[in-house]
Amino acid sequence: MVEIMDIYHKPLEGFNRNRCDPFSSNRLRHRVSWRGQSNLKKLQGKIIRLKFYLVGAQLYAFEFQ
Repeated sequence: MVEIMDIYHKPLEGFNRNRCDPFSSNRLRHRVSWRGQSNLKKLQGKIIRLKFYLVGAQLYAFEFQ
């Protein structure tokens, strides 16, 4: 799961870990969504922090598209 936070480590409304749709895969690419929504345009230009919650996994890289 992924949580998007502000610069003070406070989860942004609509992007907390409880709203993140769980995923499990061994793929190179995966689109993260929060209750079916993956559009991050409203965050464009803002400083954000990402927090990844992993169980039995390793994160090698991430990218915004």
